[in-house]
Amino acid sequence: MRYTIILGLLLSSLITFGQLEEKDGKFYGPDNNLFSGTITQNYDNGNIKASLSFKDGLKHGEMMYYYEDGTKKELRSYNMNEKDGEWIRWNPKGKKVAIANFKNGKKDGKWIIADENGNTVYQMFYKDGEKSGTWLKFDKDGNVIDEKKY
Repeated sequence: MRYTIILGLLLSSLITFGQLEEKDGKFYGPDNNLFSGTITQNYDNGNIKASLSFKDGLKHGEMMYYYEDGTKKELRSYNMNEKDGEWIRWNPKGKKVAIANFKNGKKDGKWIIADENGNTVYQMFYKDGEKSGTWLKFDKDGNVIDEKKY
């Protein structure tokens, strides 16, 4: 596998992921400095496998993962190493099968779990990492078949 590091508009270099070292939750480049930039990992066929962003040695920004055929697999979002924002998972057919939301590293907001066709099966809510609101379960026709209040 290959990884491309984009260090900025004026400076870029090609290194392997093995040249990044993780120590105490921080990523260091081959120069032993905290790494800032984007790493793009590729499949053997040349398609992008992942695009990962770092700032000052921490996961920061969007992290996009792909299936081998190039279709989206998962989007993750970080703010200085903490899960933050919307995370989305697609199946190989391109249907959204999961949506999760985080704030400051904790589950926060609406979460959706869908079937292989993208139909909602579960709808859940979190607030500051705790279950909240009304959680719903749906049948294959979209009818509510169970609910639980938190």
